[in-house]
Amino acid sequence: IYSGSKDKTLRSWHIQNENEIHNIHSHKDNIKCVSFSNNKEMICSSSSDKLIKLWNSRDGHEIHTFFEHRDFVLSACFSK
Repeated sequence: IYSGSKDKTLRSWHIQNENEIHNIHSHKDNIKCVSFSNNKEMICSSSSDKLIKLWNSRDGHEIHTFFEHRDFVLSACFSK
């Protein structure tokens, strides 16, 4: 499971033992939305910092930061 928070962190969690796997401080403001790609290999996060970021879901490394929006990005998702 991945989660985003007002504390600007993106976290991944192990489902069975509920331990935190990754704790990523990359956004500069609240994370509004986190979604998985259809193949589950990537996730995207959107934030009040006006950015969308793409991540490797296995190791938590940032793949890409998309161009800045003019205002908060409330959600983002992958197309099928």
